[in-house]
Amino acid sequence: MPRSKIWLYVFILIAATISIYAHTARYGFIGWDDDKDVLNKPRIQQLTASSVMHLFNPSGIFEGQYYYEYFPVTDLSYMIEWHFYGKDFPQGFHMDNVLLQTINVVLVFIAVLIFLRKQEYSSKVVCPPPAEILRRVRNDKVHYSPPQNATIAFFVALLFAVHPLMVENVTWISGRKDLLLMMFYLLWFVFYMRSGSKSIPAFVCFILALLSKFQAVTIPGVLAAYELLINRSDIKTTAKKLIPSIIILLIYVPYTMWYYHKGATAFVDYGGLLWTMLFLPEAVFIYFRKLLLPFDLTPVYTTPSFPDTGLLVVSMIFFVVLFVWMVTLFKNKKFSSLFGFAWFFANFVPISNVIPLPTKIADRYMYEAALGMFLIAALWTADVYSHSDRKRELAVVYASLFIVLAFLSYRQSLHWKNSFALWNYTIQLQPRSAVARNNLGVYYKDHSDIKRATHEFERALSADKKFVPALWNLGIIYLNKGNYDGALSLFMRMSEVKAPEQYMAFRALGALYLVFYNNPAQAKKYFEQSYLLNPHQADADTLKTIIGNLSKPDKP
Repeated sequence: MPRSKIWLYVFILIAATISIYAHTARYGFIGWDDDKDVLNKPRIQQLTASSVMHLFNPSGIFEGQYYYEYFPVTDLSYMIEWHFYGKDFPQGFHMDNVLLQTINVVLVFIAVLIFLRKQEYSSKVVCPPPAEILRRVRNDKVHYSPPQNATIAFFVALLFAVHPLMVENVTWISGRKDLLLMMFYLLWFVFYMRSGSKSIPAFVCFILALLSKFQAVTIPGVLAAYELLINRSDIKTTAKKLIPSIIILLIYVPYTMWYYHKGATAFVDYGGLLWTMLFLPEAVFIYFRKLLLPFDLTPVYTTPSFPDTGLLVVSMIFFVVLFVWMVTLFKNKKFSSLFGFAWFFANFVPISNVIPLPTKIADRYMYEAALGMFLIAALWTADVYSHSDRKRELAVVYASLFIVLAFLSYRQSLHWKNSFALWNYTIQLQPRSAVARNNLGVYYKDHSDIKRATHEFERALSADKKFVPALWNLGIIYLNKGNYDGALSLFMRMSEVKAPEQYMAFRALGALYLVFYNNPAQAKKYFEQSYLLNPHQADADTLKTIIGNLSKPDKP
């Protein structure tokens, strides 16, 4: 293929991405994690050599940390942006997200192009044997022309650019983790395909991907699939190539699991092990449905209850069909498509809830995994196109599909323009979502509509009586209204839930018992529990002083 056509493909990919997301540069911060990731994160608000070192120090980050997350590369990107943009120019953060998405789209094209060229796809996978081609030509049934690698790579990248499941990661500032992870993930893949396991740039990109988001732990799985399915290496050779990355994971994974557990941001599962195992096929079915029919996408979903018999039966049938499909691909030696499945399932494992996650289902989880299915879809459509004698009609169908997906993505991105638009839209589709109700309540509270805010917080607690943010927000409203008994009850319930905000509940209880219930002994007990849970909380010195004063014996 001429270089001019390859550059044309790159231009179309960039234009498609920008046309969908350029308008998001006008958006602001969203009242959902943007505060903890950017606005209220002191360690990113000063760009110096020592502050950068502090980001990458796995022990120093405990100080002043609100949530226990170790993503120093992501934090470094926020730190640089904060230095140049500050809190009053969120548009800069959004522009950078669009830029990263554009880079990722082009990297997908490059990575898939190298992947297909390595495999000589057009001659070894799609193209039938010579005898079969002669038979078709003689019978005048099909004018066969094998697809070119660049065209298939273009299809994969274009799907990645226009699919609505990608919207959340791009339009949400806190989706930065996935954007950076994907960039380094793809760079690792490119360097590895070109230079093998001894490539220093590939190893560096693996480390940078890990420090962007935990999901980079799937890279060794993709490496193994590439060696076994594509390079056709034996198990012993593959194991040797895995050694460097496995050594890193043996250090990184236990630390990260302990770190998350300490912050209680993961390993929260009220369903139990049985629910988790039965939920696996349901999760696969749900995500495949979103890939094939990307409608009614929202930032949060109400997790299917156990047992949801209908969904479970459909999911099990779908899972069996999927397994039979993969076996058939293996028998027919369709290793490129099998690699697509391997990429999908390797990246599905961290978000499958085998290790319980606070959020069971989320569109953003598919940002990396979906690429495997896009590869399969592109291989299949290219194969169909190559064997068809109605190529013009098929080209129109394909073009129409991409236009529809681009329109859906643009429309989906409009819901992220501000907090009210996002959560009002979400509640229409997920009325039982405690997260959506609480966040809409926060919006009303920030705009002094206390009546509506109270209603939304109460609705959130009716959906999940242990939902900590709603317990806190409603408790503060009761406190401001002078309903001390109501506030005490809510803070007491909040103190019983293991969560990062637990120390706040104990501190509020201490204040209530000291100021309104005149019980210094009980107040001291709660203050001490708050300090023990988080000795680095804001105004920790003031809290220590209060505890010290309450410990002094009363004068006669």
